[in-house]
Amino acid sequence: MSAAEPSPSLDTAPEDWPYTAEGGAHIVFSYGGPSSPAYDGKVLRLRKPDCPPPSSDHQTLQNKWRYELLPRLLPRELLAESREVIVEAGWFRELLILADKVRPDSRKQGVVLADMVETSGNGLLMDDATAVVKEGLESLAVEIKPKWGFLPSPTHMCPPESVPIKSRISRFTLHRHLKGHDDEKDYDPLDLFSGQEQRIERALDALWTTWETSHGRGNNWRVFSFRIPRTSAEGTLSAQTSSFFIPVLLSSPALQQLKSLQSTLDPTDISHIATLFHAAYPNAPLFDPEIITDITLSELEQFLQLYLSDPAAGKDVEKWDLRQRMVAYTLSAIFKDCSIFVKAVLHKTPEETWELVQGRSSVKIIDLDVKPIKNMKRWAETDEKIWKYWMSTKGARNEPRNIVEISSSMYHKITPINM
Repeated sequence: MSAAEPSPSLDTAPEDWPYTAEGGAHIVFSYGGPSSPAYDGKVLRLRKPDCPPPSSDHQTLQNKWRYELLPRLLPRELLAESREVIVEAGWFRELLILADKVRPDSRKQGVVLADMVETSGNGLLMDDATAVVKEGLESLAVEIKPKWGFLPSPTHMCPPESVPIKSRISRFTLHRHLKGHDDEKDYDPLDLFSGQEQRIERALDALWTTWETSHGRGNNWRVFSFRIPRTSAEGTLSAQTSSFFIPVLLSSPALQQLKSLQSTLDPTDISHIATLFHAAYPNAPLFDPEIITDITLSELEQFLQLYLSDPAAGKDVEKWDLRQRMVAYTLSAIFKDCSIFVKAVLHKTPEETWELVQGRSSVKIIDLDVKPIKNMKRWAETDEKIWKYWMSTKGARNEPRNIVEISSSMYHKITPINM
């Protein structure tokens, strides 16, 4: 097998791929076998065997999105390179047996994935955003699920009683309150996306604290380093590592690109789209999945052409129709629920402390698959539930920790990327 066409189940052993992480539909392994140009610095992202395989049309759409359309929205340097791979069923089964020994119980839920393997496995061979393939350097890497980095515009928000809540309090905070988490020191995405060093430090401190108190089980912050390099700073893990992560985040366009895509693809709030849907289908349940058809490839291509011609056009209610707004909101959900890998590459100084290596650190955006447009119903129900719960328990005028002015500045300029 040539290096240009790697086949993990032919070229490597299951033992070469230790379990790294997993989500609802995928499980990830990082290469740790003998040195190989094809696999060094790679991860294997495989679809779980208990997840229904996508249709051929959906797979075609995902591939077109991943390799051609997405790079028109985000610079390629922010995306992890990947290629499709297929692994043989027996090899896949052995890999999952090994993984089950270290998978969290919360992920197993009584299901033995290896027993469900009936055919070959499908997945992606991707760059390992945490790897440093050079001796003498140390990689300090974390995965952050940043969530919503903007406050929705109140202009078309409804009903009126939702406006003072949804336009002033981050959605993440509203959702955390619904789940019973109300610590003033909790993570708020508005801090991370602020572009301000002090607020980013506050966000990182909150993420580290949650990671420690949850014993590493928190979903918004995962650590991919075996040890924290010693620095001159003392105290919390945040204090010891902020001087590494903050410069990397501030020097990368990743967070501001995500914020721009989130807000310009969701310019009028889901409650406004719900109003349009009710007007168009007065006798149907809100966002009835029987009415909402799947996004087609041609439709996706046409909408992206429209969007890139004027990314801020969605603020004008006359510019996009109902279907276009639902497609846009579905795309915004990709960028609201993705993750970023932040890798700080360090070298040891003569004083035996660690310093950031300029130009070697990076931020990569991952988990960018297209989501089902039929999720509109669930998204709308969650939106209504969280603001109503806040109002019933705290009232509409309870002051959020962060007061952020709503202005046209939330719509950052998106420039189409030349292919």
